[in-house]
Amino acid sequence: MIASHSLSSVGFLRLLSVGGLLLATASCAERALPTAASTDAATGVAKSALDLRGLPSTISDYNLRALQARAMRSGSTTMLGGFAVSSARALSVVPGEGAVLSNGVVMLGVVKEGALNVEADYPSATSRTTIVGLRDVGTNYASTEAGCTCEGWSVADNISQTYGGRNTQFDDDDPSRARIPTVESFTSTATTAVSTVRVNGPTGPMFRVTHDYHPSPKTPGLYEVTVSITNISPSVVDLMYRRTIDWDIEPTPFDEYVTLARGNSPRVMRMSDNGFNDTDLFLFWGVNVLQTNRPVTQSDEYHQGHWDLGTTFDFKFGLLQPGATRTFYTYYGVGGTEAIALDALGAAKVEAYSFAQSSAVPEPQIKDHMTFVFAFRDIEGSPLLPDKSPVITHAVSGGSFNPSTNWYTGSPVVNFSVSQGLGSGIAGSTGCSAVTQSTNTAGSTYICTATNADGFTTADTVRIRRDDTV
Repeated sequence: MIASHSLSSVGFLRLLSVGGLLLATASCAERALPTAASTDAATGVAKSALDLRGLPSTISDYNLRALQARAMRSGSTTMLGGFAVSSARALSVVPGEGAVLSNGVVMLGVVKEGALNVEADYPSATSRTTIVGLRDVGTNYASTEAGCTCEGWSVADNISQTYGGRNTQFDDDDPSRARIPTVESFTSTATTAVSTVRVNGPTGPMFRVTHDYHPSPKTPGLYEVTVSITNISPSVVDLMYRRTIDWDIEPTPFDEYVTLARGNSPRVMRMSDNGFNDTDLFLFWGVNVLQTNRPVTQSDEYHQGHWDLGTTFDFKFGLLQPGATRTFYTYYGVGGTEAIALDALGAAKVEAYSFAQSSAVPEPQIKDHMTFVFAFRDIEGSPLLPDKSPVITHAVSGGSFNPSTNWYTGSPVVNFSVSQGLGSGIAGSTGCSAVTQSTNTAGSTYICTATNADGFTTADTVRIRRDDTV
C-alpha cells in the first residue's frame, strides 16, 4: 500500500525536522529562532545574531531552518537578506563529493550519488549560496540551492516496501530514515558526470541505478540525464521512482511561481508542487504542511503561486524482471523567457514537466523572464509541446540491398534532406551532402547534423555495409 497524505504525529514531526531542529506549528511571526552560545572572537557578535530582514513571508520552515543551520555551521556573523555575505570565489568542490558541470548556458552541481546540490564554494548572484545545484551561467542565478537543498531521487520496490536514494538535506537532517545507496563509481569531466550506485534490499543488493548527466544534443538550454535502473536481485520487483526539487528561484528565492504538466503517461503515479518530499516513496506530501489551506491536487497548474514551491514526480513503472533494466530521461535547464524554455522542452520531446519563475515581476509579465525547467521523457507518454527542431530524412539509392544480411553490393548513394520543420530557417549543417559508398566496408557511418535559427539541432545517422565480392 502507498501511504496517503496524512498528518500523523510521527510523520508531522519528522517532516518538520530540519537542521536537527523540531519546529513548532506556530506562524512565521511566532516562531522562536535558534540561539547559539558562542560568539565571534573578532567582532564579539553572537553567531545567532542573524539578520533575517528581507526574507519573504512566504518562506517555508524548511528553508528558514536550513538558512539558520547553514549560517551557524559556517560561523557567519552577518546576514544580508537572510544570506551570509561572501565574495565571489572560484569553483572548489570537495574531492570525491561530486562535480560542477557547465555547457556554457546551464550549470549543474551533481553529488556522487546522482542528486543535485554540491558544495562548491561558489556564491550565487543574489542569495550568495555557495552550493551549486541548477544555475543560469549568464546571470549566475540559482534555482535549487538557496535554502533547503531538497533536490533528490529515490527508487523503490513496492513488493518488499524497500527504498533507497539521495536527498542531501533530508538525509543529513534525519539519518535514521536515510537510505543512502552505495557508490559503485562516479566519473566526471567539465561537462559530464556519471553516477552508478547500488541500492540494497532486505536480503541483499536490489537495484543498480545510473544517472548519466550530459549536455542535451538538441539545445544548449538543457542538460539531459539518462536514468538506468537495473534489477540486480533474484526476484521480480515492482519498480517505483521519485524525483523531487525545491524551487528557490533567484532573485526572489522562497517566493516563486510554478507550473506543472502531468501529461498522459500511465506511469506518472502522482505529482505535487511541494518540493519537500524526502526519499521515502511510501510517504507523500501533496502540499507543504504550512499551506494546508491549499487543496492537494493532481491536476496541471499554470503559474501557481507565488509561494515557496517545488515539484515532486512519482512514477510506478511496474514489474521488472531480474537482470532487466528500465531506462528513461530527465532534463534540467533554463531559458531567457518562458517561450524559449518551452521550445527547448519541445525539442527534447518531453512527456511531463515543471517550470518555475521568480516573483520579481507581476504574474502577467513573468512569462517574459527567466524560466527554469525540469522534465521527463520515455515514460510511455506523448510529447506535450511542439518540436521546433530541424527535420532530416535520408534515402539510399543505387546498389543492391539484401535485407536478410543488411549488406549492399554495387555503389549505394546516401542522400539527406534537411528542412526547418516548425522552427525558423536552417542556420547551418554539416555532413549532409550526398555520398557514394564505392568501396567495401564492414560499416561506414554518415551523420548529417543541422541547426536552425532557433538554436535547435537534429542529427540523422546512416550506416552502410558493403561487400561487392559476393
